[in-house]
Amino acid sequence: GGAADFNKVLIDGIPANDIGGAFDWETVGAVGIEQIEVLRTANSVAYGADALGGVISLTTRRGQTRTPELTYALDGGSFGTVRNELSLGGVVNRFDYFLDVSRFDTDNEVPNNAFHNDTIAGRFGVVLGTSTDVSFTVRRIETDSETPGAVLFNGVAYDSSQTNDLTHFVVTARSQVTSRLRTDLQFA
Repeated sequence: GGAADFNKVLIDGIPANDIGGAFDWETVGAVGIEQIEVLRTANSVAYGADALGGVISLTTRRGQTRTPELTYALDGGSFGTVRNELSLGGVVNRFDYFLDVSRFDTDNEVPNNAFHNDTIAGRFGVVLGTSTDVSFTVRRIETDSETPGAVLFNGVAYDSSQTNDLTHFVVTARSQVTSRLRTDLQFA
């Protein structure tokens, strides 16, 4: 029902866009994401009045196995498109860790039309006692995008480029008090 500006974007439970503000999806790759949850209209009412159109929530992966998981992915395609991704995750005693590093590059046959995205996503946590979990999540994104001018049409080169540097970090303490009562404390 609502415009795109009425969607709330959450990264690890923290709003990533301003109230009533649009969100630049160009910067967010599917790096280190464990879960994407999309809620529409009435389902998003629990997230506040700025989520009238809906909520899109991204959750960073956690380490899950005692044996360290190391993965590497390499993709390529036309127009100089290359994606490299390296991740490492696991659990040691009460400590869990996950780190994902990715670089995406592409170009086009039109001059000054390159795009680069470097992303680092990580989540580190520790279990305290029997029911309290503390975790630190960080997502660092650097993008460079070029915009070609109309040099092919009018011979004037007015090309431009844009650079974005974003860092999202969250410290979360979560305690399960009873089977129906949980407390969360977040700092971002």
